[in-house]
Amino acid sequence: MNLDLVTSTDEATRAKLFRKLAKLPLVNQLQVMKNGQNWQHIHAGENKNLSQREMLFASIIVGMKSFFTEAKFNRNDLEGERKKLKKKEIIRVERIKTQTKRVGPKYRKILNHWLLIEKLRIVDKLSFPQIVLYLKQHHKLQVDASYINKLWNEKYAEGL
Repeated sequence: MNLDLVTSTDEATRAKLFRKLAKLPLVNQLQVMKNGQNWQHIHAGENKNLSQREMLFASIIVGMKSFFTEAKFNRNDLEGERKKLKKKEIIRVERIKTQTKRVGPKYRKILNHWLLIEKLRIVDKLSFPQIVLYLKQHHKLQVDASYINKLWNEKYAEGL
């Protein structure tokens, strides 16, 4: 079949590509179709011996091949990033484990609201006294700003 020559694939390779395509998210499947469409527009005049269906089929296969080769190169870049993030997370977990253990009820209550405190401090840029007022008004939690500041400095002492 001329399709083998145009796409440089055999039937087994095409089947493998379609299995991979089926596992991809919709966004990536659309990218594959776009790659194939671009190839089809560029090579439409060169492959006049193919029917319209064969040309569409070939464009999808070539789109998959180009997508997966790009993904392979991008995966190598992403692996390094993943390793860096994993190391950072391991360091953070180890640091949290080595911190002194506090068992007071106020400490536990603050830890229950810690994600909220981080959001208020980092995203909303609130000061510690403003955070104390927010916790007092919305969560009925009585705590000093200096205590939250102290916990904040312990958790973020190394600048994570």
